[in-house]
Amino acid sequence: MVILVEDPVLWSAIAALSAVMGLVVVAVAAAIALSQLRELVRARHLDAMFRVYELIGSDAARRARRYVYAELTAAPADASAVDRENVETVCITYDRVGALIAANLVPEREVMASQSKVILRTWNSVEPYVNFREAEFGIPFAPHYRELAERASRYEKARPSSSRAALGKDLYRSKALGHDPDPDASPSPPSR
Repeated sequence: MVILVEDPVLWSAIAALSAVMGLVVVAVAAAIALSQLRELVRARHLDAMFRVYELIGSDAARRARRYVYAELTAAPADASAVDRENVETVCITYDRVGALIAANLVPEREVMASQSKVILRTWNSVEPYVNFREAEFGIPFAPHYRELAERASRYEKARPSSSRAALGKDLYRSKALGHDPDPDASPSPPSR
């Protein structure tokens, strides 16, 4: 069998085949690169979520939340130094979380799925103090926290009612077993 070197059909077929092979190689390389990019984003989100949980799970943040929930009763103008310190700890903690979400460094959906009720409950407790401080000094205080509370409120409103019903059943089971119920069971949206 003799291959004619001057046959234009043969050379066209070879050129087409090499173009298709080149396209396949580029497509495979792009798929691998996309997979690596997704993995990199997931790793970054994991690190960011660990940072968020370190912030909100620190001993100081947990103590401040407990204080705000149980012991914060004074009017903002009459707040003691301990009241102010605990309010500021809660505000600064959640302001940082809100800043991370606003900068798209932390996945909002994951934070809201686990923290929306806590965010709303703490915001409802500290909002009068935040408003008082802003009026007193004339500058925003914890603006990312305010936005975080608004995001949490929108998240809770959009949440399927079946999720809330399941949460209610879990709370009922907790109470029946003698455990402390979730202190974040009845949030309300932030006001401006």
